Amino acid sequence: MKKEVTVELLGIQDREGEEERVDIRTRGIYCLRENGHYISYEEELEEIPQKVKTLLHISGGVLSMTKRGPVQVKMEFIPGKRTTCMYRTPFGNIPMEIETKRVEVIEEEDRLSASAQYYLESDGIRLSTCKLEMCIASKKDC
Repeated sequence: MKKEVTVELLGIQDREGEEERVDIRTRGIYCLRENGHYISYEEELEEIPQKVKTLLHISGGVLSMTKRGPVQVKMEFIPGKRTTCMYRTPFGNIPMEIETKRVEVIEEEDRLSASAQYYLESDGIRLSTCKLEMCIASKKDC
């Protein structure tokens, strides 16, 4: 069964003490299947005029984020593991490695909360220490 939800995401990247925050609040579609929670939504990026379609998949303490459109990437957050991906943008491609320290998921009746703590690297160089927090709720507010 699909239902409309409020999606709130907060991404924090710490680059040597300089913090960059990205806040997203939008409407999306939630679906619970045998193999986990799926949340789809569209987001607007400042430097790109077209919307980016995002699909979140949460299952068994693992989080994945797939973006399609002018920006394309599939990022996987698996605690204790290092994963790789190619971040494709209209401005060029960036090979990335994600070393996930922690993923936490809290399921409630009308709300799903998840967070991930990870390091972001490219070509073996640590770019930032990151945290991603999200709340998906069937009511108006998270």
